[in-house]
Amino acid sequence: MGAVFCADSIQIKVAGHGYPQAFEQHFARRLSMMDVIMIAMGAAFFALSIGYAYACDRL
Repeated sequence: MGAVFCADSIQIKVAGHGYPQAFEQHFARRLSMMDVIMIAMGAAFFALSIGYAYACDRL
């Protein structure tokens, strides 16, 4: 059976394998960075959609 990844809010636990602590911290840091990127993309899309609505209203 392969590794089982269980992601909670900050940490990722790797069950079934003896991966070192640094490996787990790397993926936890990477996961939190992906969260920040997705929130920034959502905010940018929201701002663009409001700008598009104002631009269409002026036409």
